[in-house]
Amino acid sequence: MKEISIIGLGNLLLGDEGFGIHLIKHLENQKLPPEIELVDGGCVGINLVHFLRDKKAVFLIDVFLEDAPPGTIKLFEWEELESLPKTKLVSGHQYGVKEALSLARFMGIRPPYFRALAAVPASLAPATDLSPPLKEALLQAEKILFEELSRLGYKVD
Repeated sequence: MKEISIIGLGNLLLGDEGFGIHLIKHLENQKLPPEIELVDGGCVGINLVHFLRDKKAVFLIDVFLEDAPPGTIKLFEWEELESLPKTKLVSGHQYGVKEALSLARFMGIRPPYFRALAAVPASLAPATDLSPPLKEALLQAEKILFEELSRLGYKVD
């Protein structure tokens, strides 16, 4: 079992809502340390809990609604994400990230290191491509992610 998971969330049929999955696909072309697994979490919903189990570090990649320019990237810690109003988090299913984190907390499941990297979408309309601002945000998100991995002692080329 790999000790670090990078989990992309989203729906590839709803434009920018698929940002997390697009980043996972982008990262598949990068040379990552063998301890890191890339997970296409899609619209996993409450079952996200199972992906948090027995990990040293977990990175969630998703989108969030904010009054900020599309493509703005924010890094959240567990508590920040749990405290966001439900209307700020985009979820393709009835149960999303907030509910999964609350359930994980209740079950005593929590990786020692957890970050969520989220981008502000330009459009959530049906589409299979990212908007131009979120295409540009992919490289910024990759850079932030690699900096976080470096802080944990993992070298990424």
